[in-house]
Amino acid sequence: MAINILTLMRGSAEFKDVVKAAEEFVNSRTLKPVKNQIQYARLYVSAFRSLDVYRPIMSLIQKMVEAGEIQAHKRDIETVLRGLALLHSARYHQAYKDHRVFPMLHQYVQALNLVEDGLSSVKDDHAVLKNIHENFLSSVEQITLGNGIYIVNWKNVPEHHFTLYQKVGLKIARLIASEFIGLYVVKVKDRAPLHYHRFLDEHHFLPEYIDGLHYLDGKVSRTTQTDILYIKRGQVHGFKNKEGCEVEFLFVCGSEETGPWDFVQDIELIEKDFPEETFNNIDEIGGRDLYKTLEGVRSLGQNFYGRLSPNYMRLFHDIVKFNGEYIPSNQDKELICFVVEGNGTIEVEGRSCDIKPGDSFLLPSQMRTKILSSSMILYQFGYE
Repeated sequence: MAINILTLMRGSAEFKDVVKAAEEFVNSRTLKPVKNQIQYARLYVSAFRSLDVYRPIMSLIQKMVEAGEIQAHKRDIETVLRGLALLHSARYHQAYKDHRVFPMLHQYVQALNLVEDGLSSVKDDHAVLKNIHENFLSSVEQITLGNGIYIVNWKNVPEHHFTLYQKVGLKIARLIASEFIGLYVVKVKDRAPLHYHRFLDEHHFLPEYIDGLHYLDGKVSRTTQTDILYIKRGQVHGFKNKEGCEVEFLFVCGSEETGPWDFVQDIELIEKDFPEETFNNIDEIGGRDLYKTLEGVRSLGQNFYGRLSPNYMRLFHDIVKFNGEYIPSNQDKELICFVVEGNGTIEVEGRSCDIKPGDSFLLPSQMRTKILSSSMILYQFGYE
């Protein structure tokens, strides 16, 4: 099967080159001519794994099928759903660091082609399907039009990326996912219900001030100007929104046993109310006032690196301040980075992309990476 997604979707020269290399390897099983494309294939596979659009679109189309709205396009819709199912399930595949990444990219492109081909055939006959097609193209082209460095800003997540998880009553969208951890945006109207995880460690991360309450193991703290709550597996936790309107914040979760994919399956709900008594200092219940931390780091004249999360957690949170150049030490582990302050450029395997506050990105292990800025503060998350 020829990979005709390159004619159906717009793609950068870099994307076309690496997809061509993947196809050549799959067909010939000869590595030497395409070996220099392995690292770039890893970047694109990481981006396609992170993209959180396949399940929401699949669920929407399935509801339309059940309602009998698109019976006239049964065969095309079956093609679309088959491609979406392949894309959704591919997140469980191991993220290979060697030539085995080529078949993974090849399969991603074939599945994307199924979805695009099917939607293109029906989009002009149904307004909703036309909108789905446009959203799908827009999401995928964030990757195919780029050079493999996938940047996502938490303030600009399209609504069609969110999935409503009935178990917890929350809309959640994945920003970035590595082999072991993921960074997510959650929408909260009233509260994130009290619950615990058997396998996952988690951080509730509020990049901006929200009037609310954090709960951890029977203790409650008011939110600070910006803060983070460190939650070890087994600890009961939750969040209460007191703004009177829907708010968004981030959470990071990770597990060696399950990876970041099954956080909802690893939720045990607790029927219990928030206590009335509260602390005014989040440090008292197992978190950090990030505003105070940043004030201290800003005042330093030199570059700075420090671990903020407690040492009993495998999911970690670091802060990095630098002027000029920063070379992450991630030869043996993947890192998810979040830009707190400053504008700059990230360079991965010789390719570059601009970054700004609120952006997040994945740095795969064993890749030549550096970040350039006249002044920048980063958070980086990983799993020991």
